[in-house]
Amino acid sequence: MLRASAAAERIGVPSVSILGSAFVQQAAVVTQGLGVPLAIALYPGAPMLDGDEVLRAKVAENVLPDIIRGLTSSLDGAPAETPAEPEPGSIVFSGP
Repeated sequence: MLRASAAAERIGVPSVSILGSAFVQQAAVVTQGLGVPLAIALYPGAPMLDGDEVLRAKVAENVLPDIIRGLTSSLDGAPAETPAEPEPGSIVFSGP
């Protein structure tokens, strides 16, 4: 979904991607790789696990406001800040 949104945004068509909360970190990485700021509407939890009433409530309270905000607000067009590369030989991870 993010790649489709990026393609739409590149040609000037506003878009909002709807994601389950479990995929937020993955979306951040993919969005950075795509190089296009994208609007995201977040569904708290997993929609397939919620009943009809809970689904409707979460969409009305969480997803719909994010969609409206994403389609009516301008996104920050500044490039994502790229972290500095570690120096050769530096320790970049240490386990417990």
